[in-house]
Amino acid sequence: MGVLRYNLFWDQTPFLNLIYLAERYRSVGLGRQALASWEEKMIELGHQSVMTSTQADEMAQHFIEN
Repeated sequence: MGVLRYNLFWDQTPFLNLIYLAERYRSVGLGRQALASWEEKMIELGHQSVMTSTQADEMAQHFIEN
């Protein structure tokens, strides 16, 4: 269905470096659910913030903003 991958930036801050859903699973809210679940897990682990990055011309920047 998809994958969400992160690592710890400077061994401290969770950094989302990949979120991918197969095309047939897109645009139905699963990406937002995955992102929200990941954020909740990071809070449970005691992290106060998370980070990610996109290129200016990537559609992903609009997904992350909302």
